[in-house]
Amino acid sequence: MDKARANAEKIAFFLDTVTDRRLSEHTRRTYDTALTDIYGYLLDKDKGFEEVSLFDIRDYKKTRLGDFAPSTQNLKLSVLRKFYDVMGEYGVISYNPVVKSFNNRLEKKALTYVTEDNYKIIENYFKENSSDNYVLGLRLMFFSGLRVGEVGITDLISDVIFQGDKMYLKVHGKGAKERVVPVFSWAAVRQIKEFRSSHQSLLPLRVGSFTQTYDYHLKKISKKLSLPVYSCHDFRRGFAVNLYKQTHDLELLRVLLGHESYNTTLMYIRNATVKIYDLPPSLYA
Repeated sequence: MDKARANAEKIAFFLDTVTDRRLSEHTRRTYDTALTDIYGYLLDKDKGFEEVSLFDIRDYKKTRLGDFAPSTQNLKLSVLRKFYDVMGEYGVISYNPVVKSFNNRLEKKALTYVTEDNYKIIENYFKENSSDNYVLGLRLMFFSGLRVGEVGITDLISDVIFQGDKMYLKVHGKGAKERVVPVFSWAAVRQIKEFRSSHQSLLPLRVGSFTQTYDYHLKKISKKLSLPVYSCHDFRRGFAVNLYKQTHDLELLRVLLGHESYNTTLMYIRNATVKIYDLPPSLYA
């Protein structure tokens, strides 16, 4: 059996264990994307997974992951480390070359979010320099609070719900959890209707390449237009801040974001402006 075929069979075996452990489809796609990338690297090197050394992992990180954000590099390396852990548990490969010291040390920084004014600038840039899919992705992250991975697996036929003139999306979130969120952007509503009329079901985007394209353009926008270097998650935080400022309804925000804990939701809005001079008169005795 040639090395490429053996590598593919090991990846398939690992992904089967993901199903056996009842992990979410989102997690499976993340694993699949990361392992497809290392598969291509090993194909070029004519190596099997069992032949990979510490030096190969260092070279892979340098040559294949250099364009990704440090956090994305860590995610891909963590998937590869998990792959080798599982292979070891089943006695397929005994040595794990992916040591934790390869991970980037991430600086803790204040959480940022995309403001409404900056969102308009960013959307106009994507309209001129990207495809309609990515513009729709921006709208769903900023106006409906979807994670970038949730956008990438949204089915514009089966996941769309109509109630009168309003549109809702069934979102496939972390841990195989589903939630329903309104599409607050009328521009996104029109765009989804156009996709549906052309019978485009699943957004034709792999989560990995989807995120990488956003990272590339957001870095370019930052240099070209003097904006902060935003991440995809900053659009979701922008949604949270805007909704909370308008409603002050923490439970509504928790449900729409798909959080189990209020503590997680509170992290999203801790930078929201609290206007203590504009409180309602009913609070005063």
